[in-house]
Amino acid sequence: MNTAVIKINNLDQAFMLSRAYKEGEIKLNVSKLARELSCCRKTLSRRLNGITPKKQETEKDI
Repeated sequence: MNTAVIKINNLDQAFMLSRAYKEGEIKLNVSKLARELSCCRKTLSRRLNGITPKKQETEKDI
C-alpha cells in the first residue's frame, strides 16, 4: 500500500481533492483536518463532496 503526505492549507485545496475522495482513492480523517483548518467538520465534508458555496451578491453587483 502506497502512502503519500498531502498538505491541505485551506478549504479551496480540499475542494480540489473532492474527486479522489469521492472515488475512494484517498482517505482523510475529516475531524482532524477540520480542526487543523479551524473550520466545521460538516463544512469540510461538503467541500470534499464537491459542494461549493454560492457567491453572494453585493450592492456593487446589482
